[in-house]
Amino acid sequence: MKKTFYLFNPGRLSRQDNTLKYTAYDEAGAEGQTRFLPIEDVADLYVFGSLDANSALYNFLGKHGVSVHFFDYYEHYTGSFMAKEYLLAGRLQVAQTGHYTSLKKRLVLARKLVEGAAFNLLKNLRYYQSRGRVVGEEIAQMELYVSALPHATSVAEIMGYEGNIRQTYYRCFEQLVNVPGFTFGTRSTQPPRMS
Repeated sequence: MKKTFYLFNPGRLSRQDNTLKYTAYDEAGAEGQTRFLPIEDVADLYVFGSLDANSALYNFLGKHGVSVHFFDYYEHYTGSFMAKEYLLAGRLQVAQTGHYTSLKKRLVLARKLVEGAAFNLLKNLRYYQSRGRVVGEEIAQMELYVSALPHATSVAEIMGYEGNIRQTYYRCFEQLVNVPGFTFGTRSTQPPRMS
C-alpha cells in the first residue's frame, strides 16, 4: 500500500534504478544517512527542508503518479509538483466523443446546462423581486420556457429555449440596475458593437 513520506531534513533526492534515493545533509553540508524508498510504496512526498533534485527525477515521479508538496522554513505551503493522471486526456476525449455521438446523452447535457443557467437567472430575478422590482411577468415567462425543456427533441430546440430565457432576462436589466439615465439597448457579440 502506498504511503506519504515527509522529508524534514535538507538533502538530495535522486533515482537509483527504480528506487528513490534520499541522502540527508547536516548543518555543515556533510552527507548523512542515505535512505532508499521503493517507488511503488510512495504516494506523496512532503518536503519541509531544502531539496536538491533534477528534472529527470520529476519525470520519474510523474510517471509513477507521485506528487511532491513543498513548504518553507516556517512550514507554510509554497507549491506542488502534481503528477499527471495516466491517460486522463485520452479517457476524457473518448468520453466526450461518446456523449457527442449519442443524441440522447447530448440532449441530457444540453438540458442540464440550460436548466443550470436558467436557475441562476431566475434566482437573481427573485432576489430583485423581493426588493420591490416588478419582474413577476418575466419570471413566469422564463419558468414556462424551463418547463418546456424536458419535451425538447433536439439540441437546436434547447438552444432556442435558452435564447428565449436570456432574452426575457435581459428585458428586465434596466429595472435591475435601477440607475437614472441607464438604457440597456441590445446585446451583440463576435465582435461586440461599440456604442
